[in-house]
Amino acid sequence: MQSAHCQMRVRNALQKVAGITAQEIASGTVALAFEEEHQLQEAAKAIEAAGYTVVMPDSETTQTYQFKTNINCGGCVAA
Repeated sequence: MQSAHCQMRVRNALQKVAGITAQEIASGTVALAFEEEHQLQEAAKAIEAAGYTVVMPDSETTQTYQFKTNINCGGCVAA
């Protein structure tokens, strides 16, 4: 998820998830803040529906999570 196109796709997918209060999308990761635990699973499903693979974090001690996603588009492959 290196390109602006992929970042936009993930951002658009997350905007459809109610309760996501913050999102920071960087090279291959997404940091989220959310109000309730079930929103984490909804966010993961939204990212997967956008065409990316989600790797859940090892720790659940905070409401900010990192998602690692696969490279999805030609722009990212070229990067």
